[in-house]
Formats: sequence, C-alpha cells, structure tokens
Amino acid sequence: FLSSMELLEIPKVLKKINAYLYHSPSFSSLFYCPCPWMVTVHDLNHLSFGSFPKKTYYQLLLKPFIRRAEKVLTVSKFSQSEISNWSKLPASKIDIAYNAITHVNQKDGQCDEELIQVFGLKKEQFFFALSNPKPHKNIKLLIKAYLEYQKQINTPLVLPLVLNLTEKEFNSLGFEKVPEGVVLLGKVNEASKVALLKFASAFLFPSLYEGFGRPPLEAALYGTPTVVSDILPHKEALSELQDGEVKFLSPLNSIEWTNELCSIHKQKKRLLLQ
Repeated sequence: FLSSMELLEIPKVLKKINAYLYHSPSFSSLFYCPCPWMVTVHDLNHLSFGSFPKKTYYQLLLKPFIRRAEKVLTVSKFSQSEISNWSKLPASKIDIAYNAITHVNQKDGQCDEELIQVFGLKKEQFFFALSNPKPHKNIKLLIKAYLEYQKQINTPLVLPLVLNLTEKEFNSLGFEKVPEGVVLLGKVNEASKVALLKFASAFLFPSLYEGFGRPPLEAALYGTPTVVSDILPHKEALSELQDGEVKFLSPLNSIEWTNELCSIHKQKKRLLLQ
C-alpha cells in the first residue's frame, strides 16, 4: 500500500488484463490509468494530521486522481462537503456510501460474558475505547480525564479504562508507564471486540477528526451508553439515537470528560460494591 512501485505496476496489470474499470478503495492514486476508474476517499484526515509526505501525496496525486475519476465515493455528508471544497469537484459528483455495520450472531455463543472474563473484566464495570494512538484519535486527552476521574472518586473501586493498545503504542502517547486502572489489550478479535462493546459501562470516543466514526455506532447498536466528541461526523452518524443514548462532549475539554466519567461511575456504584 502506497509503494512507489504501484504507480508502475497497477497500470501495467490493468493494461495487460484489458480492465474495464479500476476501483481504488482508498486514497491510493495513480498518475496514469489505462482504463476508467472510480475512487473511494473516506476522509481528508492526512491534510490536517498527516506527515509532509502524505500531505504532498494528497495534493500531487489524490486531487487530480479524483477530479478525473468516473465516480468518487465517500462515507458521510461531512466528508462529501470537505472533499468537494478541497478538490473543487461539485458535491453532486461525489456519492455517499455509509460504512456498513456487521453484527456477530449472538445466538452462536460468540458474544458472551466469558469473552470479557478472559481479560479480568466484569459486565458493565469498565470503560472501553476502541481506537489507536494516532493524534486525531485524541486518546491522550481521554487518559488525562481518566486519571483525574480516579483522583475525584478517591476510592479503590474505580472502573478500569480498557484500551485496545499495546504497551508500545501507549508509551508513544508520552506516558512512561501504564497507570493503575488502565488495561491494555492490544489487538482483539472480532468476537471479543463485540463483547467489549456490548458489556462496557460506557463506550468512549474523543476523536478530533473522523470521516464517519463507526465504533460509536456499533456500541450504540448494542445498547451501550456512548460518549463521543461533538464533531460533525459523529452527529451525522449518530443522528437517529434518542436523548440519553449518546453524550456529545468537547474533544478539547478534558474536564467535561472527567465529569462524565464520574457521572457514569455514580450510576454504576451499586454494581461495583457487589
């Protein structure tokens, strides 16, 4: 992916097989394509949070590639507007295909409490954030809010914060050691992910930027209280939820997140004493 050789190899293969249409499902672009093409661009994240090479790639390859495409797809109205403004391509030429949500069939026994017990967790007695250490995911703010929540609760009976990060990824956020109460799972399989989404006291997602934001919607569909940043893509993806099912907080205000964690803790206090 994004190898310089693909700029030569992909056109060569397309020409050899006499391709009728080429679809790039990401921002991977070509200078030359021997057949018509379409491209799916999920977001323009790298323009705000990417490295200089990726920003250059967007300008020199992606922009002309989507402007000359037969069809451009994206995953939200937010991304449609953003891509249109950046590329000067009319929004009417950018179609929206929302991200699909796949459920694990719980009747098959793939999603039960035993899957979270493996991690030493109890039903509705932990916070869960399914994310990665990239800057726009804003996990550092969440950890800061969580540590302050521990101070304010001032009791050993705190809800652990469960992250699907490795210790190396966690340390890359600027922490020398993993604080007490933070549980690092690393990569989890699909069934375990669903169990964590389903049985969490709350799902937390403080992103500064998203093209769509699928994990909060997945959590909400399992009936899990969901706390997200108040950015436009989240409000779009979660627009059909009722009051009380989702809480929108500023991704720049850790105090708001601390207060919400404390509020959830008080609601779950009886369970913690069991």
